[in-house]
Amino acid sequence: RGTAMHTFMEYSNLENALISPQEEINLLVQKGYLTQLQAKSISIDYITKCLNTSIMQSFIKAKNKYKEVKFEVMVKASLTGFGDCDEEHMLRGSVDAAFEEDNQLIIIDYKTDRVNSIEELKEKYSTQLSLYKLGLSATLNLPVKKCIIYSFYLNDFIEV
Repeated sequence: RGTAMHTFMEYSNLENALISPQEEINLLVQKGYLTQLQAKSISIDYITKCLNTSIMQSFIKAKNKYKEVKFEVMVKASLTGFGDCDEEHMLRGSVDAAFEEDNQLIIIDYKTDRVNSIEELKEKYSTQLSLYKLGLSATLNLPVKKCIIYSFYLNDFIEV
């Protein structure tokens, strides 16, 4: 389900999905981005609720927005969990979504984990989002204003 939801968010036209999420799902199947099985696993309710949140409305309305931005940057090993090491490591990743606001970036990371609270996701993924912040800022040459985790399961988001 997580892969299908991420694929939907990456390849769909979110403005059209607000109007008819099922038509967008069908289009992604036609284009080969989703299999029939994946399409059936996507919750229309999750999509509708997600796209109507304030953070996703800001993303949809943004002039400059990005989906699945890949980055590759050198970072100190200590930032990736290797203690006091001064070596540099190559950090590679992909940010689910980001948009510009006031010449700064807002990162959105989608999660499908079944958790009891949004705080669980913040605790579990805060290091990942810190690394995304470094990578995306270096790649797009813009400072990151904030990082957001959006939970499909909880229909909630939190700044990290």
